[in-house]
Amino acid sequence: MANPSPSNSSRRSAPHPSRSGGGVSRPLYAIDFTAVACGKRIANTKRRVRWRFGFANPDALAAGETGTACRGEEHDVTMVWSVTSGKRLILADGQEVHYSNSRSAVIDFSWTMRGNHVLKVIAHAA
Repeated sequence: MANPSPSNSSRRSAPHPSRSGGGVSRPLYAIDFTAVACGKRIANTKRRVRWRFGFANPDALAAGETGTACRGEEHDVTMVWSVTSGKRLILADGQEVHYSNSRSAVIDFSWTMRGNHVLKVIAHAA
């Protein structure tokens, strides 16, 4: 079976940032995505999903820069989900932004980051 293309996988799995109000749009770029089954005794009972992404540097873009010269503010979002116990933890840049304990098969959580960026994580257990 063929692996899904990275662009399709990222589109389905990444936190969804958007801008609020009439602020200046800053393009988003992906750095890394990992999904690991990490249960202590049975691997498939706990999942750790990590997204690394950044918002482009608007000054570098305005100056016509390209590639790594345009890298700007970078972030790390990690979701740890124990499917058996229902414990769910979402960290943004190492800080806890969400914790819940529910056996529901879906996580749907959004929050506002610095810079008025709204991120949303939607995940399904299956």
